[in-house]
Amino acid sequence: MPRWQASASCCAPPASRSLDRFRPVQLLLFTILGACVMLIAYTLGVPGPVDALLFLGGVFTGALLRVSRPIIDWLTRP
Repeated sequence: MPRWQASASCCAPPASRSLDRFRPVQLLLFTILGACVMLIAYTLGVPGPVDALLFLGGVFTGALLRVSRPIIDWLTRP
């Protein structure tokens, strides 16, 4: 067996990508959080365009986290 191959008796657990199963939930979560922030700001008297910016900020934050995940994984790989 070559040295670069892992043996069959290796005790390390297989790499799991369990967070990939929740990608649609992540977008839904950030959309709901953005809507909640918008609603709270609206009840506190913040003007409508600012509320819309707060909502879009929450949605785009979730989208940015989802898109940047491969870059973050590439930068933090062992």
